Amino acid sequence: MGRQTDGPRQPRRRPTLPVYEPGQKVHDVNDDRCGLIVDVARQYSHPNADPVHNYLVRWDDGHVEALNERALTPNWGLEIEE
Repeated sequence: MGRQTDGPRQPRRRPTLPVYEPGQKVHDVNDDRCGLIVDVARQYSHPNADPVHNYLVRWDDGHVEALNERALTPNWGLEIEE
């Protein structure tokens, strides 16, 4: 037999993460390096879905790295300098 439900399934809402803009400074507390957000891309998995933000960061040493929005949360050791 199939599973019974109480009605339509409610979509899971992920916590709202802040959106950063190019020009904001990033500090990597683990490696003690600083960088600058140079570009932001918004990726949609579905037309009605919230976008996932991907950031391009240029570090002080010239290295450029693409970071997902989850990487810019305190658990990953990156901080945004306001």
